[in-house]
Amino acid sequence: MRNNDPQSCYVKNLLQPTRSFGDFRLKHEDLATSSGFTSGNSSPSKAFTGPYITHKPDIKVLEVDGGSDRYLVMGSDGLWDEVTKDDVARVVATHPNDKNQIAATLFHLVLLRTAEKYCISVADLA
Repeated sequence: MRNNDPQSCYVKNLLQPTRSFGDFRLKHEDLATSSGFTSGNSSPSKAFTGPYITHKPDIKVLEVDGGSDRYLVMGSDGLWDEVTKDDVARVVATHPNDKNQIAATLFHLVLLRTAEKYCISVADLA
C-alpha cells in the first residue's frame, strides 16, 4: 500500500501493475538481489520469493453496448490514484469529440489533485 491509500496495492512497494514487460528485478532473483528491492521509502527485502509479476497479459473480454458505451479510457496508476471514474466521465462528456483535450484536461486534473494532496503549487511539480 502506498500513500496510505487502502485502494492501492503495490508489488514490493515498487510497482502497481502485476503485468509488465520490464521491471526484471521483480521477475528474476539474480536481478532482485542486486537491487535489494530498494526504491523510495521501501526497505530491502530479505529473500527473493518471486517472481512477483509476469509479462503474460491478463485478458478480459467485455461486451460493448453500442448505445451507452462510447469511450475506453486507459491510464496507469498515476491517473487512477488521483481521479475517479466519475471525474473521467465528466471530462469526456465535456469534450466528447476531442481526445487531445480529454488527455490534456485529465493531465491537468491529476496535477491539481497531486499538488493539493502535497500542499504545493502545480508549478512546484515541474
